[in-house]
Amino acid sequence: MQISSQDKAGNLASTEQTERGRSSASVSTEHPRILLSNVDNQGVYRGDVLDLDLSVQDNLWLEQVDATVDGTEELSWKDKSLQEAVAGQLPLQISGEKENGISFLVVARDAAGNESRKEVSDFVITNNPLLRLISQKNFARNAAIATVAGLMGLSCLVNS
Repeated sequence: MQISSQDKAGNLASTEQTERGRSSASVSTEHPRILLSNVDNQGVYRGDVLDLDLSVQDNLWLEQVDATVDGTEELSWKDKSLQEAVAGQLPLQISGEKENGISFLVVARDAAGNESRKEVSDFVITNNPLLRLISQKNFARNAAIATVAGLMGLSCLVNS
């Protein structure tokens, strides 16, 4: 026999009958943990696609994980596919070659309704070396420094 209940905070508790007829209950107030290790905000990546290292874990039972790219749902993992994931690793590839930066959002929910979100935005995946160069985080600052240094060097040559 199993009994479930929910408190005012939205936390769920359920019981499981043990061999001796006793019951035990678990309440989860912890949010799922999302780890996205190989992509950063405003990052620049070479290639046509980026294989993401996405790992999602929960202390009791992970119910659903949704991943969206630029606001469009790409993948959704539910119950069985989540429990079959090895160490919470979820395979995912993002296609590149877009002119604008890419936004990626992961939303994870556990059985108690606790939710976590992880977003990475404005990153670029491309084989175009010029696009990779101008997409660098500090491109404008570095270009301005290089221009000033070049003009100073040119001024020194002309005045010599």
